[in-house]
Amino acid sequence: MEQMNKKPDLKTMTYQELKSYVLSHRDDDEAFYAYVDKVNERKDRVVYPP
Repeated sequence: MEQMNKKPDLKTMTYQELKSYVLSHRDDDEAFYAYVDKVNERKDRVVYPP
C-alpha cells in the first residue's frame, strides 16, 4: 500500500516518461517544474524570439 503513495523519482525519469506523468498528474507542480527543467536541457530545443 505504501508503494502506491510513493512519488516517482522525477530526476531519473526520461523526457517522455516525465511528459506522460505530468499529463496524468496535472496538479503536481513539482513534476511540472521537473518537466520544464528537462525541456530546457534538451539540445534540440527551439527558442523563438518574442
